[in-house]
Amino acid sequence: MMTVHEVSSLTGVSIRTLQYYDRIGLLHPAGYTDAVLETLQQITLLELKKEHLDDLIHLARGIKEAGVDTKMDFSAFDTKKMDEYAAEAKKAWGILRCTGR
Repeated sequence: MMTVHEVSSLTGVSIRTLQYYDRIGLLHPAGYTDAVLETLQQITLLELKKEHLDDLIHLARGIKEAGVDTKMDFSAFDTKKMDEYAAEAKKAWGILRCTGR
């Protein structure tokens, strides 16, 4: 079983975040099994998806306010960050299952 420090080092998720997840009942550190690590992967990927959706909403609001006659920045449609995370997590942990967009 892994400690909080080991999980933090492996995943890049801060110890403070792991403690917060435990405090709110999202992820309990009861021995950080593969199932717990898989849940952590899903949480992290969902956070990236939320960030992506927030960017899309920001873009849509900008279009609504400015109209379509302005120069458009379509970087909000870029899923590279999520794809890179998924590939890195699968390589490091080998158990990523939450990949649908």
